[in-house]
Amino acid sequence: MSAPRAVVHPLFIPRGSVRALVTLIVTSATCFRLVMQHPIGIALNTALFIVLAYYFAHRGAHPTQEAEGRNPLFLPRGTIRTLLILGLATTAVLMWRRAGRAPFAANVVTVATLGSFFAGFLFQAITHRRRLRPGVKTPFLDLFNHLKALVVLAAAGFLGYAPMIGLAGLQTEGRLVGALAAIAFYFGSR
Repeated sequence: MSAPRAVVHPLFIPRGSVRALVTLIVTSATCFRLVMQHPIGIALNTALFIVLAYYFAHRGAHPTQEAEGRNPLFLPRGTIRTLLILGLATTAVLMWRRAGRAPFAANVVTVATLGSFFAGFLFQAITHRRRLRPGVKTPFLDLFNHLKALVVLAAAGFLGYAPMIGLAGLQTEGRLVGALAAIAFYFGSR
């Protein structure tokens, strides 16, 4: 009987390294374009949300690579996540310092969705620790989560069904961005 074959990951680097590199490339390109006040474009915008959502969801579901003993790109645990958050926060600060709110207006959907997703992520990180404490009741957090669920369901219905039931006129740019922000916050906080 032969020994089990060792898993060979793409490019002979630790599992998750290619995903981490793609996420860093797409995110840094988006940040650069935002800071330089270049339009993002639908393809890069979509790629950004795909890679960020997948990366954060996957790393949350598989927080360690203990079976293999190596993290993506041979970096300490949490390094990629920290780089992403710091890069996006730095981008927001540079954009704000450069021209106040003007650069945000050009890419309002991208900025609002990213900001809401990460606000939800930070909210979850803070409240999750409290929920795990034995004997600690969290009625306010429970109520907030119920309200958050109702808001995101309404937002999704508004985005998807308002035009079908004759309410397309209610879908102003501000309301659409608000609905996207509610959805992004919800998924960031899960």
